[in-house]
Amino acid sequence: MSAINRIHQLGITSLTKHCERRMQDRCIPESVVDLLQDFGESVPAGGGTEKFFFTKKSFRKVIRYHGPQAKYFDKYRNAYVIISIDGTVITAGYLH
Repeated sequence: MSAINRIHQLGITSLTKHCERRMQDRCIPESVVDLLQDFGESVPAGGGTEKFFFTKKSFRKVIRYHGPQAKYFDKYRNAYVIISIDGTVITAGYLH
C-alpha cells in the first residue's frame, strides 16, 4: 500500500487552489476524486506524487460498489488526479 493510500485512509486530503479551479473548469466533482483514490489504479508521477486513474478493472469495482448509481460516474472514466505524498490533490483532468 502506497503512502498516499495510507494518507487517504486516514481522511487527510486537501485540494490546492489550482486543483479546485481545474475541477471547476473540467466539471469534475469531489466525489470523483474520492472514487479515484478508493478504486483507481496509481502510478508514480514524479516529485513524490502519484497519478490515480481508472482502468477497466478498477471501474468495474466502482460499478459493483455503487450498483445502478454508477451510471452517474460513467462520464468520468477518463478522469485522473495527481496527489502529493502529504495527501494534497494537486490537479485533476481527463486522460486523452
